[in-house]
Amino acid sequence: MFKNNVARTGRTPLLGPQTSSLIWHKFQEITLSIQSSPVLAWDGTIYAGSDNGYFFAFRPNGTVKWVFNTGRYITASPAIARDGTIYMVSEDGIVRAFRPNGSLKWRYRMESYAGPSASPAVGSDGTIYIGSDRLYAFNPGGTVKWTFDPPSWIQGPPAIATDGTIYVPSAYGNFFALNPDGSVKWHFPTGSYGIASAPAVDEDGTIYANSMEHILYAFNPDGSLKWSYRAVQAPINDVPSSPAIALDGTIYFAAGNLGNGYVFALNPDGSLKWRYWTGSYHSAPSVGGDGTIYIGDGGYGYVYALNPDGTLKWSYYNACGILACYIRTAPAIGFGRRLYVGSYNGFLALGP
Repeated sequence: MFKNNVARTGRTPLLGPQTSSLIWHKFQEITLSIQSSPVLAWDGTIYAGSDNGYFFAFRPNGTVKWVFNTGRYITASPAIARDGTIYMVSEDGIVRAFRPNGSLKWRYRMESYAGPSASPAVGSDGTIYIGSDRLYAFNPGGTVKWTFDPPSWIQGPPAIATDGTIYVPSAYGNFFALNPDGSVKWHFPTGSYGIASAPAVDEDGTIYANSMEHILYAFNPDGSLKWSYRAVQAPINDVPSSPAIALDGTIYFAAGNLGNGYVFALNPDGSLKWRYWTGSYHSAPSVGGDGTIYIGDGGYGYVYALNPDGTLKWSYYNACGILACYIRTAPAIGFGRRLYVGSYNGFLALGP
């Protein structure tokens, strides 16, 4: 699922590519823009949705295994349950569950628009959590278990802690922790615009979340504020970079806008470890098994691989003729040291 697991840590034991070699590229005339961060199944299948409404299952060699036309934009990332069921949401608010062979298992129409915040999280009991105007909890069979109605719409994908607590960013500065039955555990007001990233939950229970105002928050499990870090002074970001957490506890995220963008590494106490200037705003980072940080550039069209010490390992330029093609998705690390990236001009695979 988005950021690799229900805690949204963005971390995987798999190793990513050590060089910037392009393996294949599905071009714009085939897939159009892909802003749905790709998700990988254990059999190597890569799932991603496109702006022309097609939901793709790609084989690792880039060929299409199956495709489903939803008829609407897809910006939310899919999620895969333990039984192999794939859950995805198109922007018209229709939730679909697919079997691994591409056949439709069930569908449910929610009541409103569903953007990137509708990237599902699947709990250990199979419950599927999806955010749109409200938070929906679905049973695996497609019936609604419960809904949670915040004062305003859900602004980022939910994350789930090991104790079952669901963390939900809502608009106008409302950040909620919910019990597994949908009741409110606690609520924290974060400011006028608030958090719009997927929260990331560390093993010690600390919750990290990035705001539209370029402030990274760290919350204790009881809802108290542990610390906050203002990364840059810049205009608000409509889709903040969701943080990732390395094995050593380092928190990675990006902040800024065109001409003033950085990747940040913070220590668990909130102090700055390093920052790397790239000049633009970014997608969410992904961390490989060797600690390499992979991140896409939403303005200048680069994919960056950074070493854990903040130095550049490599970069790949994604060109559209004389212009750059932006990358808004979190890179997905796959088997065989592959990296899969959605972009304005299609879908890329980098690796050996």
